[in-house]
Amino acid sequence: MAQAHIQDEALPAILCLHSHGTNKTIFQFQIHHMMQALRLTFRFVFVEAPFEVDHAGPGVPPAFADARPFRRWNCGEIAAQLWGVSAEEIEDEQRQVRALLAETLERERARGPGIVGIMAFSVGARVATGLCLDKELSVDIKFVVIICGGFPALLLAPENTSLPLDMVSIHIQGTRDPWKAQSAKLLDTYFNSARAKIIKFNSGHEVPAGIKEGAKIADEVIAAWEPFSILDNL
Repeated sequence: MAQAHIQDEALPAILCLHSHGTNKTIFQFQIHHMMQALRLTFRFVFVEAPFEVDHAGPGVPPAFADARPFRRWNCGEIAAQLWGVSAEEIEDEQRQVRALLAETLERERARGPGIVGIMAFSVGARVATGLCLDKELSVDIKFVVIICGGFPALLLAPENTSLPLDMVSIHIQGTRDPWKAQSAKLLDTYFNSARAKIIKFNSGHEVPAGIKEGAKIADEVIAAWEPFSILDNL
């Protein structure tokens, strides 16, 4: 299990978004090596998706197969067709997720440095991309870490920013991930390739769980944040 992390409230924060069929407790376990490596630089703010599902999703460690409740984010059009969700319900779910994220961002902004980055896995990465496309919500976001991202972005509002997104992005891809083409398409469609870093691991659709893998990702996160940190200290 992930160890509890005592977090310095004066540090800038990373918003952490879990995937479909999981929850924030599971995601905290999945990224605990990254948290440990970054604990002196960032706080971690975990948000739990508002809708429940019956089964664990892809990439959930077997030890958490019964770690209910499992949750999901707002439906995209394809998922809505599969689950019989109406167009009105899609819009309502978008509003609920956007309100949840807006409240979190505002609360953290009021506490100090606020949220400066996002770390998200799978469907959570689709939500993260949708947040980045929302000009109002993403104003303070300097970087995003996409772990085995899906496609397309799950929009929270009509797109109101130009493409590609002009922010630093770190893309963690598994060479054995059955959805690796979606991860590549997410990068190509929405992010500036000149400001993107791709890290590939010999893994499937999962969060890299080893200490070495966590340290490698943490190094890239620190490198992404360093120019902004220097500006803040001038």
